[in-house]
Amino acid sequence: MRAQEIAAALVVSCVSLVFAANTTIMVTDDPASWQRQELAGVVGDTFNIILPAGNGHSLMQVSFDAPCTALKGGFNTGVSHDKPTEFILQLKTTDPIYIACGQPGHCHNAEGSTINAPVTTGTQSLVDFTLAARKTPEDNSALTQLNQSAVGSGVSASVVSIGEYVAPSATSTSTPTPKPQPATKGWDTWMVGVAVAVAVVLLAIGVGVLLFTRRRSAAREDELAMQEVVNGKKPVT
Repeated sequence: MRAQEIAAALVVSCVSLVFAANTTIMVTDDPASWQRQELAGVVGDTFNIILPAGNGHSLMQVSFDAPCTALKGGFNTGVSHDKPTEFILQLKTTDPIYIACGQPGHCHNAEGSTINAPVTTGTQSLVDFTLAARKTPEDNSALTQLNQSAVGSGVSASVVSIGEYVAPSATSTSTPTPKPQPATKGWDTWMVGVAVAVAVVLLAIGVGVLLFTRRRSAAREDELAMQEVVNGKKPVT
C-alpha cells in the first residue's frame, strides 16, 4: 500500500473514532417508528434497537434476493422477550443491509427497513426491497427465525451488546437527593480523553506522512527533470 493510502486510512480512522454517531430504533406497534425506514451510517456508527417486553416484532437481517429469510450469519433481535431488550449493532462496512420482521407473515406486509441501501428505485432500494418481500412465498418465514442471535453475529454490522433496556425515569418535581458519583466516572472520563488524544495524534501522523510523501514526490520529479537536462534529452528553460 502506498504511503498516501496509509495516511488517508489513518485520517478516516481518526474521524470515525471521534465522530461515530448513534441511532435509536424503537420497535413499537406504530409502524412509522421502525418500518420502511431508509437508515444510513458510516463505519463505527451504532444502532440501538429497543424491543418492549412481549412485543411481537423483530429486526432480522436478510438479503435482497431472499427478503423474508434469515441471512446466514446475520443478526436477529428475536421476538417476544420477557423483559424490554436493547440490541446494539455497530457498522463494520457501508455495504447495504436489509432488515425484515421475523414474525411469520409480517415481512410480506412490508415490515422491513434498510441501512445504506441505494436510494434510486431499480437499484435494490428500500422500495425495491419492499416489493420483493411482498412477492416472496409465505412459507419463507419459518418459526426458527424467531430466535435471537448472539453477540458478534451480523454481516456488515456486528452485534456488540444485548441486555435489558431500562427506560429513562420520568422527571420529578421534587428535589432529588444527591447521590455519590460512581468510582468509575473519573476513569471513564479519563479514557475518553485518552481516546481523543490518540485520535488527534494519529490524525497528525497521517497528515504528516501525506505531506512528506508529496514533498518527496515533487523533489523526485525535479531530480528526474534535471537529469534529463544533464543528459541532453531536455532543453534548459
